[in-house]
Amino acid sequence: MKLISFFKKLGVFLTILIWIGTLIITFFVGMAYHWASTTEIKTSKDYSRIVVEENDVADYKIFLEVPKEYSTLEQIEEPIRKTISLYMQANNLKLSEGTHEFTRINGSLDEYINEEFQFEEIE
Repeated sequence: MKLISFFKKLGVFLTILIWIGTLIITFFVGMAYHWASTTEIKTSKDYSRIVVEENDVADYKIFLEVPKEYSTLEQIEEPIRKTISLYMQANNLKLSEGTHEFTRINGSLDEYINEEFQFEEIE
């Protein structure tokens, strides 16, 4: 009788343990799925970059008449380049030193100005 009672208690304990283990595994699988589905993947084919060297003045003119060292800027649609140029001219801005990575195709003006290009005031 005591042996049967022991196995019943053991069965209940194992059932609860398996249930808790299943919940924990389900939680981590759900977190992994959420992470995988919300992670943005950048492909190098969609992005280009320019490097503004130290003491190099990259003002609004480089978006209008693209110099050879910034030729990748020509991949941005011309109307958007002109608008970026006007924005820089109106606010007396230049591109800051360093690397600027930007969307080559189908980028929006908001992304270019607020996220991808870093500006600083011209002294």
